[in-house]
Amino acid sequence: MQEFDSSDICLPITDVNLVLSWKCDGKCWIHKHDVVPIKHRSTYKNVGSVLEIRSKNDVYSEYKVCSDLLPKTVFCHDFKGGYLEDRFCNGSPNIDTYRFFNWAAIDLFIYFSHKLVTIPPQGWLNAGHTHGVPVLGTLITEWHEGEAIWRGILTDIEKTNLFSQKLAEICAHYKFDGYLLNVENVIPKDFVPRLVQFVGLLKAHLDLYCARRTWLIWYDSVTTDGTLDWQNKLCPLNKPFFDACDGIFLNYVWKPADLQESLREAGARVHDVFVGVDVWGRNCYQDGGFNVDKALAVLRTLNMSVAIFAPGWTFETLPADEDFLTRETSFWRRLSSYHYVHGPAQLPFHSDFCQEDNRPAAV
Repeated sequence: MQEFDSSDICLPITDVNLVLSWKCDGKCWIHKHDVVPIKHRSTYKNVGSVLEIRSKNDVYSEYKVCSDLLPKTVFCHDFKGGYLEDRFCNGSPNIDTYRFFNWAAIDLFIYFSHKLVTIPPQGWLNAGHTHGVPVLGTLITEWHEGEAIWRGILTDIEKTNLFSQKLAEICAHYKFDGYLLNVENVIPKDFVPRLVQFVGLLKAHLDLYCARRTWLIWYDSVTTDGTLDWQNKLCPLNKPFFDACDGIFLNYVWKPADLQESLREAGARVHDVFVGVDVWGRNCYQDGGFNVDKALAVLRTLNMSVAIFAPGWTFETLPADEDFLTRETSFWRRLSSYHYVHGPAQLPFHSDFCQEDNRPAAV
């Protein structure tokens, strides 16, 4: 069995005490494998797919719209628990795995796992940053263990501050761009105000320690009364968390009527509401899979942002007689009418057409 140097492997942090005591040392992978700075993207997006634009025989520039005026697309990576072949900084001999190459169509990338602090692996960081896409990690707590973690953190204001500070230091050290904050456990009601305070504190610490644009997105889970009750919409039970950070990732069991309430609650921040769509289709509108475009059609009609969860479904459900690239391309092509595609920030630009599997492309 091949052995790997621990400084060549990207791993999460699984224990809250390791977070509270975290400090930079010379043994982690980032001292050997750098992360490229995030590149600038164009300040506009092209409405619709390039194929549609060409077919209309109109002036290309007529389809350019300022990015700030358009809804966003979040890609939430959830592939078999994470940290598989992608955890190796020097690459893996197994190139037959999930890969993503439609970077121009997304605005944020979230690396997700069910570990306490998910630090995005170097490969995903470099791929996203090369295309101008911020790459976020995840802070997740779940069930009884999660409740115990937050009891320990929120009962002591100094520990609350330290936990926030250490999370920001970790983000700055590994050069990722923020967190998805997912509290999937009950919180004693008396502690909820301090949890809301923690969200704002973490956002402030991220901006301070990273000294660049960062993102903190709240997942629609625990509510302001401390219960674990997914709302599937922005409403008074989760809006204080939304107000304290950069956006909310709504749970994916929404109905069209829920979207109207989200619009009313969001006001001018409508594009900061990321409506969840589960590609696996678990109780999801239109059942996910190759019907994700139907959910996206509803959202774009309302000028709303989307968070596409677990698009690695295209690989995990790949039939034995089907090619992954064909299936992946088919999935994203169905969404192309609802994409707002980033163009290059400057010309000329270059590409080797590699789709992140290190195999040469025939051009």
